[in-house]
Amino acid sequence: MKHKIFDCLIVGGGASGLLAAVLLSQQNPGRKIGLVERLPQIGRKLKATGNGRCNLSAVEVSQANYHSQSPDAAWAVLEAYPARQCQHILQNLGIPLRVLGDGIYPLSLRAESVLDVLTKHLELGGVELMTNTACLDFSQEGQMTRVLVKSPYQAEEILLTRALLLAGGGKTQPALGSDGSILSLLETKGLHITKLFPALTTFALQDYPASLAGVRVRSTLTVVDPAKRLVLGVEAGEILFNKSGLSGIPTMQLSAAVALHLSGVGQSQLQEFQFRGQLSETAAETLGEERTSAWRQKAASRSLRATEGFPIATEGQVRVTACLDLLPWLKEEDTESFWQTLVTQLGGDRKTALRALFPRALADYLEKKFSGIPEGLPQSLRAFTCPIAAVHTWDQAQVTGGGLGFDEVLEGTLGLKRFPGVYVAGEILDVYGDCGGYNLQWAWSSAAKAASEITEFLAKGGTYGSAG
Repeated sequence: MKHKIFDCLIVGGGASGLLAAVLLSQQNPGRKIGLVERLPQIGRKLKATGNGRCNLSAVEVSQANYHSQSPDAAWAVLEAYPARQCQHILQNLGIPLRVLGDGIYPLSLRAESVLDVLTKHLELGGVELMTNTACLDFSQEGQMTRVLVKSPYQAEEILLTRALLLAGGGKTQPALGSDGSILSLLETKGLHITKLFPALTTFALQDYPASLAGVRVRSTLTVVDPAKRLVLGVEAGEILFNKSGLSGIPTMQLSAAVALHLSGVGQSQLQEFQFRGQLSETAAETLGEERTSAWRQKAASRSLRATEGFPIATEGQVRVTACLDLLPWLKEEDTESFWQTLVTQLGGDRKTALRALFPRALADYLEKKFSGIPEGLPQSLRAFTCPIAAVHTWDQAQVTGGGLGFDEVLEGTLGLKRFPGVYVAGEILDVYGDCGGYNLQWAWSSAAKAASEITEFLAKGGTYGSAG
């Protein structure tokens, strides 16, 4: 039976797979490049990025913005193709960029513009696009890799390729393309997959007050385990009360710490989440003058005090609590005087004072909740506690935590040790970034590096060694 033969086949039509396919077609004119995508359309997850505005990267990118069990190996990829270089690549493809706050966006502020440009370059480069086609397996024979694929419209098919790039994503948002199937395939081949967990997601709260759905408030967010007196992390910015709990960037930033802690991961693996230094523009605005002080430590101390005496979880369970400082811009020593002045100005009307500070739904909820402790209300506003029931899982998380371990790739490359000519890029690897364009930056950097290595691999005749 005759099989299609490719110089390079890419599995996964997300951000990393698309950019890699475009770069490979440009770097290897005349070579046969193919792209396999499980869904009927490419770039589904890319189109949803940044609520459709497509936060392509960040103005400032540092190693502190990325999380992995192999942080140096992950950062080496980002250093090889740093943010500024990737922005030039995108601009040279015909994607004008703009700076908006802390982020880098397409000039159109539309993710579909980015997808349209990448799709056009697939066409210009003669990339063969195979949608509705799932990768089921791969194996190697000599210097060729056999890739077993299947679409709903045909029987299983074997594709032959000199190089294979696996860019099939993680497990998040399976409806948009990342169903974890490639990671499962690699695991069946004995490769090391680190613990997977949903990252950049939202919290479901216990005894959630439905009246708060839709409320937005600037706050610090501290997450603690009251029983262990352990602070999992502190962030600041806009908090959104959604239909079942808390959302907003601070929530997403701390969701991985909560997910790991609820699953029983030890404290030593949570250190990276504690007291990160870099502040977003929104966080800085939220904190006001307090941003120049030890605001994280102050918020942590207030939260630990507020959760003293909380009920201890039953054996085998972990209890985690979110604490909101609803007056984050106010110095702690000024809290009482500020509150008393405001209440006095309003004729002693505490309810109106709360409405002067917060959205009405939140103000009325706080008035009712703290009606029995009039003297302690100002301090209660500095550590408003919300017990967390769970983090929302794969269908709502933005990225996958964990993935293919960097111990499975050749040092300094994205090529698999056990399978010469097979490369990996994007969310499939054990690394994820903070909110704010860092995950798309990882997609661009890893795609560019993988494409460069594959081009070199093909130029050497399809071997990891030297040409000739």
